[in-house]
Amino acid sequence: MTMTTTTAVMVLLQLASLARGQAFDCGALPDGACNENELCVWRSAGAVCENRRCSASPVNNLESRCGIIDGCNYNQMTSHCVDKPCLPAAPVCEDVDSEAECVVQRDCLWTPAADGNGTCETHPCKAHDAKNVCEGAGACRWEALEGACDADGAFEVVENHGTCREAECSKNDRCSCDAQKGCVFHVYSNKCLPRKYAKCPSMDFIAVVDGSKSFGSIFGAGGNGYRSVNAQLKAWVGRLPLSGQASIAAKVGTGVNFAAVQFSGTPAIDLGFLVIPAQQKSYVSQITNGQLSGSAAELEEDLDFHKVNFLNGGSMMFSALEKAVAVFNSTPAGIRQRVLAVFTDGETQDAELYPPVLAQLSDMGVKVFGVLVHDKYTADTPNNLDACVSAPTDAHVAKVSVDNVEQVLADFCNPAGTFGSRIAAPAVLPEFCAGRTTMEDCYADTVCRWSAGRCTQRMC
Repeated sequence: MTMTTTTAVMVLLQLASLARGQAFDCGALPDGACNENELCVWRSAGAVCENRRCSASPVNNLESRCGIIDGCNYNQMTSHCVDKPCLPAAPVCEDVDSEAECVVQRDCLWTPAADGNGTCETHPCKAHDAKNVCEGAGACRWEALEGACDADGAFEVVENHGTCREAECSKNDRCSCDAQKGCVFHVYSNKCLPRKYAKCPSMDFIAVVDGSKSFGSIFGAGGNGYRSVNAQLKAWVGRLPLSGQASIAAKVGTGVNFAAVQFSGTPAIDLGFLVIPAQQKSYVSQITNGQLSGSAAELEEDLDFHKVNFLNGGSMMFSALEKAVAVFNSTPAGIRQRVLAVFTDGETQDAELYPPVLAQLSDMGVKVFGVLVHDKYTADTPNNLDACVSAPTDAHVAKVSVDNVEQVLADFCNPAGTFGSRIAAPAVLPEFCAGRTTMEDCYADTVCRWSAGRCTQRMC
């Protein structure tokens, strides 16, 4: 990356301030450079450049200190404590004209029409702007937010701030679940799910996540790239129709199994008189040892482990791909769909090693997807995932801001989505109750009833 003269001046000023144990003085910046610096904000009213709240004290640049200040994020790349960015404007639901786009927006609701079409509408809960009104409305929940951005784009902590959203699908029985708008009871996982997740195929899904220093930098309203992706993976896994099997047993059956592998390392260094060889690092948690699991409790612990154990090195992925091959090899072939998704912010540093292991994954029937995550992407943004993913490339690579990773994840469960349509639908499952041939077996599950000598699904 080429550093401009203005950027170079800013970096030198910041280093000088840190060396003196002082906070960087944004007022010393030349005109036009203020908003280029993550520590500063241009105040239009006074036509002056000021320090953002989180950068006001040099002691805040300690990661342990920054992490406990409301509204602040620690940037691993620059070692700065910075304000949380502003959230991008959400699309207007009424402007969305397809179900596939509508269902991945958090605050939009798709209403089918009799002619097979439908409309995308803002969820009714969004009309409530006070916590007590929201919680009293029914089928709504109040989501607390730390704050909001002021007129100049600086993040401010605001007490009792939040937004009203659709309640999570949490009803414990089928009839109550199905009656909750946007929810459906998934009998095979015995779980109340958002309707958009109920069509997830039975699959083994491995997330290969970048543990490089650059991925720990701040981009997008989600803040630290690595932690934001981890949080969105955790939220997504919590909504999936999981198999319910722990990592030692998650081999067959219906539902989704999940595993996470973090990658990092250091490339080879040529000193002229000595070559220091490259070092590969692939990291799995001690909870599952990187094995596939369909246990919600186990996977929550697994992703919490990854959140606090960030490798913070280079971008060496080969070892993580080898780990994925070993994990897929531990499960029977041909029974469940196999999916591998790489989450990274750009180029990896060992791409020349990938062809043999990618050939192994292809031979095993694994569909490989790539998710390039940053604050923005242009046509010339460097990346080498195109050579890693399954064909056709444009249907297996997504370039998204860090704030929209969860939308891409939801797409894996959408049979009509870009990613979801590439994952073969599972064989049609037998009707849940019809396979029970005796009255005893039929009444063993509350959603079934015995009538006229056969087992049928109980109506609400």
